Amino acid sequence: MAGVRDATRYAARTLDQDICVGESNGGGGVINIARANSPDVYYTMVERSLLNEVDVLPTNVRLRRVISSYRCVVEPGNYRQIEVPIVRIQARLEIILPLGEVLELNNGPVLDRILTDLDEESRIFGL
Repeated sequence: MAGVRDATRYAARTLDQDICVGESNGGGGVINIARANSPDVYYTMVERSLLNEVDVLPTNVRLRRVISSYRCVVEPGNYRQIEVPIVRIQARLEIILPLGEVLELNNGPVLDRILTDLDEESRIFGL
């Protein structure tokens, strides 16, 4: 999905490149967990892309949440930047198969909903 890639590229260029200064290897944290009732800029970018792909994707594909987080990678050696920040945007999609809600067996759906996660990572370059 192009929206996850676009949101990751946007975050890599807008977040502070010094976000990991003083962090240990593997340090980092969650920036935001966004849902439809409390969207952030990354959620909006992924959702807008999903709406633009409505001709390709069936209408029963729903965006459930977008998690933006970062991690710090510390490599030994003499590098220009000791702590390298990596941003990760993860989107959870729910896919309801055609006729999935119509077909039932013993009062339960025959075809379950599919939950899948799409994620993308990029180095944070900052402004």
